[in-house]
Amino acid sequence: MNGLTKSERKSQTLRFEIDADTLYGLFSQQQLCAADIRCLDRSSKNCLQAICLKSLLSAKF
Repeated sequence: MNGLTKSERKSQTLRFEIDADTLYGLFSQQQLCAADIRCLDRSSKNCLQAICLKSLLSAKF
């Protein structure tokens, strides 16, 4: 995000796909929070919920 100001980053949203295993890895490494993601359809939401639960259950506290 080096090229954008804070206000520029806040005003933009992106639409992209990410592999479920990659998403799981980001959650597991606490690099991404599910609260920062908006799902565009029910299937994606269900998959996101399952990945979140799996990463939480495998977390080492």
